[in-house]
Amino acid sequence: MQFLRPFAPEPFVRKGNIMKKRTILTMVLAAAISTAACSAMGKSGEKLPAENSVMIDKGGNVSWASVEPYDSSDGTEEELKTWAENKIAAFNSSLGKPAQAVNSSGSERLPVAIGSVAVGNGTATLITEYDTPSRLVEFAGEIGDYNVPFTALEVGRVASAGQSFEGITFKDEKGNTVDAQTVRAGNEKLAVKAEGQGIIKTENAILYISDGCTLQDSKTVQTAQEGTSYIVLK
Repeated sequence: MQFLRPFAPEPFVRKGNIMKKRTILTMVLAAAISTAACSAMGKSGEKLPAENSVMIDKGGNVSWASVEPYDSSDGTEEELKTWAENKIAAFNSSLGKPAQAVNSSGSERLPVAIGSVAVGNGTATLITEYDTPSRLVEFAGEIGDYNVPFTALEVGRVASAGQSFEGITFKDEKGNTVDAQTVRAGNEKLAVKAEGQGIIKTENAILYISDGCTLQDSKTVQTAQEGTSYIVLK
């Protein structure tokens, strides 16, 4: 990736004859190196995602992991840091929030914030945090991040989401079919609703998935290619 300086045309960068969209990772990488605060998932010492994915912690908070190739030719740390902080701060400010890029302890969560970063072996993994699940989709659309495949994302309790389960076929972690009434019985369990095919990783184990989703392990699911996907956590 070739770093796009602040005065260059957006939202593309040129490398040779290839026009390439900027992603969340490109914009906030260096800022995260200097100022990152660890998030609940993907924090220091834990295994980081190997692919682009949504991460949902026990409280239903949403983060996004961007995983990309990275090398020093992507620009100097100071250039990236300054540009990235300004970009995120401007987005937050446009929503009437503090013009900042990192969440502060004891303060209201920013709409978008830098979570954590790891760089090594030619790969950079950046985690960004969001005040609401839908903010991830909003921010990705704002900056033109083609790595985010979701067009809608919600997280809530089954008690609220359950009314949408009628007519939906679910499967448990063993692949057995489960009816909607059984799924709705877990009123206080977390439920995820997503549109678009992508990877979702959860801190709690996955209990049920709707038809079309693929369970990759007890805490990782690939959502359906078409329609709406539902995931219920233990």
